[in-house]
Amino acid sequence: MQAYGRISTLKHMSRSKSCKAGDFYNFAGKYSLHIMRRHFQTDKFPSGHRPGIDILRIWMSYEVVLMHLCDFRECAFFPPLDIFRYCVFMAVPAFMFVSFLLTGRHFVTLTQNREYPVSRCKRLAVPIIFWSLVYLLVYLCVQSFFGVDFDVRVSDLLPQLFLGHAYAHPLWFLNVMLYLTLILSSIMSIKSYRFKTMILCALVVMSFVTEYTGLERRLVDDMSDEYKYPVGRLIEMMPYACVAILMRMHTKMLSPYFIAICIVLAVLCRYLLAPFHIFSLGYAGLPLFFEVIAMCLILCLGRFGFIRGRMKEIISSIASLTLGIFCVHVLMGQFLFAFILPSIGLAGRTLLSCLIVYLVSLLVSMGIYRMPLKYCREAVS
Repeated sequence: MQAYGRISTLKHMSRSKSCKAGDFYNFAGKYSLHIMRRHFQTDKFPSGHRPGIDILRIWMSYEVVLMHLCDFRECAFFPPLDIFRYCVFMAVPAFMFVSFLLTGRHFVTLTQNREYPVSRCKRLAVPIIFWSLVYLLVYLCVQSFFGVDFDVRVSDLLPQLFLGHAYAHPLWFLNVMLYLTLILSSIMSIKSYRFKTMILCALVVMSFVTEYTGLERRLVDDMSDEYKYPVGRLIEMMPYACVAILMRMHTKMLSPYFIAICIVLAVLCRYLLAPFHIFSLGYAGLPLFFEVIAMCLILCLGRFGFIRGRMKEIISSIASLTLGIFCVHVLMGQFLFAFILPSIGLAGRTLLSCLIVYLVSLLVSMGIYRMPLKYCREAVS
């Protein structure tokens, strides 16, 4: 009824002779913004299978494969391909930001739904345990039967489960996401809306201060690799998770105007902060931060009407398995580069070789998803 009343008002204003054209377009603009903001405040916020988010997941999961396995030799011969090298460090922050953006409404309403952090932690624990055991069993079998020493022992299982960087290195992302879930759940359980906002903003500022002043590196440099990367990347991922929650708390940030602001700030920071050295483990800095936020919001808020029918189903199916690709691609890459790709003339770590690794990882994830076990499906999707 309220929507019908506003539409009737629009029609009345368009037909009224006393109404100025400026008033009409002003009202239309405000009404459009109202609908847009209302859309993001409901459960109809872009879901995991929205085309823009699906494209983001597929693209960024391929960038993760490139980060670990590609040497980008083609970029010297065809400079436009350098876009893939430029975006490799955007992949993991993009996944972190979108994950908390999509689930942010549960954090915002945490005072009424205190069971959500437990269910989310259980959901994250499944792929952590599953892939930690898979990597351990595969490495131990290869060491026993083929004599290849990966320096992996059964005793490494506990550090891998709790830290995510003992032998299955990509899994640190899931561990960091779990710890951020616990931290943000504790903050969002506070009743004071203003106090929660202040704490989240303070964490964002503190993260960038530690990166630019070198506090992060001084904190983690003396640690072993099992502790260094999870702790350092927890600091680096903090701004992305906090800003995602802030956007769900303050929905005015979810607008094309905020995207434009992020793009401008990214350009300014890229040039103005160039003389300043960033002391980090790879995913730090204000330019990267604003670029990731702008890219994710463009794809999350954008309308992709040309993607429909069978194409939409295929893209959605691939995007739903990007967790499995993310977790298994290192294992598949080691196997393919050692035994398969050299025999077909693809020994180099090229974009094409990494695409083959991506597709094989997708097929493996599809096979695991079709297993008649709930936990197998949750490990890849």
